[in-house]
Amino acid sequence: MTEVARQKAFDVVLIDPSMSALISVAEIIRFRRSFPSLPVIPYTSMSASAMRAIAELAPHGISRVILHRVDDSPQRLLDMLRARPTDALTPRVLQLLDPELSRLTQRVRAGVLRLFDEPQAFYGVSDLARAAGVNPRTLYRQFETAGLAPARRMVLGARLLRAYVWLRDPANSAQDVVRKLGFSSRQQFGRQLTRATGASPRVVRSLSSDDLIVERLVALMRDSPEGVQDETPDDPSEN
Repeated sequence: MTEVARQKAFDVVLIDPSMSALISVAEIIRFRRSFPSLPVIPYTSMSASAMRAIAELAPHGISRVILHRVDDSPQRLLDMLRARPTDALTPRVLQLLDPELSRLTQRVRAGVLRLFDEPQAFYGVSDLARAAGVNPRTLYRQFETAGLAPARRMVLGARLLRAYVWLRDPANSAQDVVRKLGFSSRQQFGRQLTRATGASPRVVRSLSSDDLIVERLVALMRDSPEGVQDETPDDPSEN
């Protein structure tokens, strides 16, 4: 599980804690400590062994449970997964940007929220424009009117925010983050993170507070500060 989680981006991990022959409660707890940003949800049957395991997991931030044949109808299961716990920083950043985001049209705002939900699927403005259902020129105009920086900075900011969250997971290396987010190289990622936040990948691991990163990424996406440049190539569709 640890090796797979280091190589690929996942929204959530579903696991049956009653299957002790495959994985023990202690191993689930260690995995949770290794990847605190990755939600772990027990999906199990109503049994004595499962309830004991769930009671042991609850103090470690694993409290949401899906019970087989009780609350796992297709729609309810989908709703629960959509409502999965998110990292603490993404809602915080979106709240700070809400005055500007609220000026966007509903579908463009929905595209931006999707960007923050799965930034590993967005590599440039054209991806965001497709998610928002508009062309890149319209996207740029809406961002300018709303008081946001150019759209490519929004894409970069969302990707760097997720990179920061993953870097704070003890089991993720900088190379793991590069691979999961699809940066062209570790060097490119390091330059972009340092230019945007003033902190290298090594430094952000040791920060005692998230405030600096949040402040600088919000500034990056809000007003295009001088001296901060990204290396995202222009989309052919924008020219």
